[in-house]
Amino acid sequence: RLVTIPAISGEREKKPFTFITLLLLRVSRQRSKHVAAVILARGGSKGIPLKNLAPVGGRSLLRISLEEALSVGFDSVWVSTEHPDIRSEAERLPGVNVHWRSSENAEDWSSSVDALREFVSCRPEVDAVALLQCTSPFQNRKYLGEALERIRRSDTICVFSVTKCKLD
Repeated sequence: RLVTIPAISGEREKKPFTFITLLLLRVSRQRSKHVAAVILARGGSKGIPLKNLAPVGGRSLLRISLEEALSVGFDSVWVSTEHPDIRSEAERLPGVNVHWRSSENAEDWSSSVDALREFVSCRPEVDAVALLQCTSPFQNRKYLGEALERIRRSDTICVFSVTKCKLD
């Protein structure tokens, strides 16, 4: 069963551009016991190097997403990276773990799915994964919490959230 929820509230929902902000996928068909928030944050972007550390309102994109994930109550919060500066930023917040991503899954052509597969294969305690994208920093903790609860309390196996907005 696929459930969709809004990613953010307000005026931006009425505009016609889609941002993917959350993918919550249960990796086990058993009742979920451990739901991990994972942020994939490569340092090697060719378009904007270290874009995940770019400041918005005095905080990095990565920090904004991590603070939201920590406030919702995931069983664990992870940053998957291959870059030491991103690792350092992640480790500044108590409760954040770092998964050192393989070079194979940190290339421009590497898919998010492959990076998540790698993460899950290294973390057998994780029953479900929430993929948060720090390049979509305007996440709403209310909706993150709702998605988390849907995975924990039901047979929902995937929650996918998008927001429409127009970029001028």
